[in-house]
Amino acid sequence: MTMKKLQNLPGFSDHAVQTKTGKTWAEWVKTLDAIGARRMSHKETVAHLRSHYLLTRWWQQRITIAYEQARTAPKKGPVPRRPSPRPASSQGAKSR
Repeated sequence: MTMKKLQNLPGFSDHAVQTKTGKTWAEWVKTLDAIGARRMSHKETVAHLRSHYLLTRWWQQRITIAYEQARTAPKKGPVPRRPSPRPASSQGAKSR
């Protein structure tokens, strides 16, 4: 997810995030980059936010998830296809 997409998450504008957390999305990304969150587990990142910032648990999780999505490179290559379900008429039908 690019920074532009991060800033435009539905219902989570920079203004809304800043109002609730004191920082914009870009500021959270910079903050978490500075503490090495790319190398931290989800649990470690949430624990850091819990111990250093006055955030509700919901915002600790939301910021961590958004950060992980912004910093995770999309996988290259084709997306594996899921097999389509068999039509209902062929399930359990006996041949005559």
